Amino acid sequence: MIGDIHYNSTNSKGCNKEHAFFDEHAESNNFDDNNQHKFVLLERGDCHFVTKVRNVALNGGDLAIIIDTHEEDIRGVIMGDDGTGAGIRIPSVSIGNTDGLVLKNWLKTASAEDIKKVKFNINFTPPQKGNVINIELFYT
Repeated sequence: MIGDIHYNSTNSKGCNKEHAFFDEHAESNNFDDNNQHKFVLLERGDCHFVTKVRNVALNGGDLAIIIDTHEEDIRGVIMGDDGTGAGIRIPSVSIGNTDGLVLKNWLKTASAEDIKKVKFNINFTPPQKGNVINIELFYT
């Protein structure tokens, strides 16, 4: 997936589904312009991961990126389902606090022109050994 990252400090945790996720640099609320995917950067906390991801999807986002606001090894954090996530059809990922701060600070300080020039790429490639793909799924 290739797209733009959007961060809105007035809904930084993504718990308010009525509040658009576009930052002040967004040109419109049309997520389909230029056929780019829209990635929404959110902070951890205040509501379930499922709520955050659902709100991104309801507002037309293609990917939720959730920043771990704790200083911890992100590999040990599982974005669990609260039991209501069955209908969600967009991916979500978590990133560490340090990386999240870099992205947030850049989005807050970069010019609108610079933000338009940068595209982000994320790939979901499962590990493969020979002809076998191993995938771990977590259910609650």
